[in-house]
Amino acid sequence: MRAYDCSQRLSMQNKGYRDRLADFFGREVFEDMTGTGPRTERKDLAGSLLFKNSEKSEACMIAKQEGILAGVEEVAWFYKINRLEVEVYKNDGEKVKPGDKVMRVNGPTCHILNLERTGLNLVQRMSGIATAVRNLKAKLNGHKTVIVATRKTMDRYLDKKAVTLGGGLAHRLGLYDGIIVKDNYLTALENSGKDPIKEAIELASMMILDKKLKFIEIEVSSKKDAITAARGFRKAMADINEAKMAGKASCKEVNPDDFVPCLIMLDNMTPKEAREVVKSLKEEKLHDYVILEASGGITDKNARRYAEAGIDAISIGAVTHSVKALDLSQKILKE
Repeated sequence: MRAYDCSQRLSMQNKGYRDRLADFFGREVFEDMTGTGPRTERKDLAGSLLFKNSEKSEACMIAKQEGILAGVEEVAWFYKINRLEVEVYKNDGEKVKPGDKVMRVNGPTCHILNLERTGLNLVQRMSGIATAVRNLKAKLNGHKTVIVATRKTMDRYLDKKAVTLGGGLAHRLGLYDGIIVKDNYLTALENSGKDPIKEAIELASMMILDKKLKFIEIEVSSKKDAITAARGFRKAMADINEAKMAGKASCKEVNPDDFVPCLIMLDNMTPKEAREVVKSLKEEKLHDYVILEASGGITDKNARRYAEAGIDAISIGAVTHSVKALDLSQKILKE
């Protein structure tokens, strides 16, 4: 679903993503080695005491729990730019079981010991997210409903990359990506004496042909508001085509794919309420103009009911804000 797809920007082939990754790893290692001290004090106290810079070791990252791997590509890159040799045995998106070797690392002992916790933490967290998403996706088997991330993340880029490796979609990476008019925006509009839904749709729809936007979305909490929003989006599309046809009688209507995807977020609605929204939109022939996203109160126990109701996407913050890390370890190998 193109409205939620950020996969190209969350790729190691994207320089901006690599730069963000370098910043992340640099900060983590710096804080681990120096705390709040000056950069000149950078050291691993135990490692510098016990090992010479010339000493080398080999270590292996091993899975201790069944799950889906994520972050392997990022950590392998991190180790390599820090002068370690890396051999990857299991790739991102692959399933692992206890005892499976994930990657082998070879190089200066101090380097391996300095970097292992930063690398391991990342693979464990990202793999935990990917595993949670894959398990949730399995519960939606047979339905086209997609799982999308929220902005409730510890690190937006890495967490959202992990979601995609689990089979979900990133949604948006930040406020700059798409227009989402959420409840607080609507309340602020209402406080200024305006009809919030009507005002938001009218203003946002002025950008409905802006290809720089991933989508335009409005949050609603009732069937009435969902219908109002869908009518607003349909009217905006119709007005553009009407103006285009009036300006040049021989021209064709704007192709639906030329419009920015229009989304309606059903906030904290039950599966039954969501089903009623889908039914009403179909009855008014509004359903084809919008993408319906359910958010709030969704768990692995009720997710399938939203899919059965006809919802296009489920956004769930739990897979990033309270995920359990996948258990892995990295051990120095005995000769």
